[in-house]
Amino acid sequence: MFNNLNVDSLKVFARKLNLTKTLTRRDELKTALDKELRSNLPGVVARLSETEHMALEQAVHNGGTVAHESFKAMYGVEMPNLESWTYHRKDVSLLLMFGECLSGCFVVSEGLRESLQRIIPEPARPAVSIVDAIPEIYHPVKTGWREAAPRPVRIYESSETAPLELRSVLLLVRSGKLLVTDKSLRPTEASVRLIAHCLVAPDFNAEDAPQASGSHRVEAVGNFRAHGWGVLVQQCGWARPRRGILALTESGHRTLRCSTPEILKEAIDSLRDDTHFDEFNRVNHIRGQSGRGKRYLTDPGERRSSILESVSNWPIGKWIKFDEAWRFLLASGNNFLLTSEAVTLYFEEQQYGHLGATERILPRIYLRVFLMESLATLGIIDIAYCYPHGLWPELEDRWGTDEMDFCSRYDGLLYVRLNALGAYCLNVTSKYEPASVRQASPWEVLGNGEIIPPEDPSPSDAYLLDGWAIRDSQGAWWLDASRVLDCLASGSSITDISRFLVDKSQNELPEALEGWLSGIAAKASAVKGIEQALLIEMCDEATAAAIARHDDAGTLSRHAGGKYLVVSTRNLRAFRNALKKLGYVLPEKELQG
Repeated sequence: MFNNLNVDSLKVFARKLNLTKTLTRRDELKTALDKELRSNLPGVVARLSETEHMALEQAVHNGGTVAHESFKAMYGVEMPNLESWTYHRKDVSLLLMFGECLSGCFVVSEGLRESLQRIIPEPARPAVSIVDAIPEIYHPVKTGWREAAPRPVRIYESSETAPLELRSVLLLVRSGKLLVTDKSLRPTEASVRLIAHCLVAPDFNAEDAPQASGSHRVEAVGNFRAHGWGVLVQQCGWARPRRGILALTESGHRTLRCSTPEILKEAIDSLRDDTHFDEFNRVNHIRGQSGRGKRYLTDPGERRSSILESVSNWPIGKWIKFDEAWRFLLASGNNFLLTSEAVTLYFEEQQYGHLGATERILPRIYLRVFLMESLATLGIIDIAYCYPHGLWPELEDRWGTDEMDFCSRYDGLLYVRLNALGAYCLNVTSKYEPASVRQASPWEVLGNGEIIPPEDPSPSDAYLLDGWAIRDSQGAWWLDASRVLDCLASGSSITDISRFLVDKSQNELPEALEGWLSGIAAKASAVKGIEQALLIEMCDEATAAAIARHDDAGTLSRHAGGKYLVVSTRNLRAFRNALKKLGYVLPEKELQG
């Protein structure tokens, strides 16, 4: 650094360190400054201001670098001006004795870092401010010329709901009903509607009430979790597209058989590493993402890693404001860029509506998308939100937004909370213990299969009951043999049903009901396997019986009575060859028909 400074700049540093004023030549000044750093490093550090000292602490113990925005988020003050043009000024920061400013970051010289680590203590880790309670009504702060009305705050607690929704979506995948678009691989509108119907709890309600005057068309927000699941099953490795239809992977089959917190924990790694999907694409008002701007977008996997690292340091089970989540992400050094050229993204029209100079703002918008549609859908975090119309927490003064109700459907995200399931999946805790599901008042479970909750059950409990029972007009459920069998066919067990009812009733099941469930289990287990086969009609019963008794053809077929034989599809080629030896021909054309 000293080699790049002129005499006047070197003199400024020498005077700030009280070196003798007789030093006037460039080589003398360089030698004296170098000697002062080597022999009196603690003394030089002691001359730093409080703000400069805090910046040096952060850089030295954070890999040698501290970003300006991270420093401000941590301490609430701006970092000293470290631009190169300040070298000759009398108020130049002494921090420039230890490093330089590069791309908005202060970088400590490699040769000084180890020495500084020995004399500078590690700074305190950034803390997260929590809120005691979520307000029922959110009163927006007026920004610019826009005014937004007060609105209700809605809370979504995800850890109990997400595993059940995952199972429902995987069943849809197994049925071959979920289609994706050719290029983006996102679920089609029809598929999103199918997923919406199988959600345990209704999708996030972020729609504004229609305007009373009818003079303004209210923009629809659309789906959140219903779309998110169609993407997440691919990102997490549970499904992959085959000719436009989602199909279960081996991991998906395993998860459908037995969905456990451990499986979800493994899936987080797949989500973090995915590079095909970019959650920012869901902010469809911002254009240019698939055009020229695509080349400047950063790796979404690196963005997710930064966010997940920050989320893993949130307090468990405590609500925090979204603004605090953003501040903490910066303060903990997990800041990221969404694009290196924001000017390539725009509202409405590229020339006038471009988003130049918003590189530090766009990551806030991305953070909302990932928290609300990915992590909340997966059950990692809980959220509190409101409808986004008129809020514009960022970019409110940009050209081309006059006719828009919001920048993104996620603008209404207000509070977030890391739950117990999320803490386990992010390796914060070593095990996951779900909250007790026992009721203050036990359910009544009768021997005739009638189930009477003392009050309306939770959405997840109602979802499970609807899979096994039929609800009557009085609010009671009746176990239904057909529904129970359908549930068993999809991978559940009688043990799951019995355990649920015992837990809810806080008592053993009535003997008559246990016997009924055991009878269904016995019949359900009578079928030991399924195999595709062909029914082949011979000319008469004698011929069919003779073939069934033959040493070769008989081992590959079964006499189905009368003149019919049954042959497994996997044995068809061998059976055809065996028939040929007997002088018979199995017509291929008719088999194809």
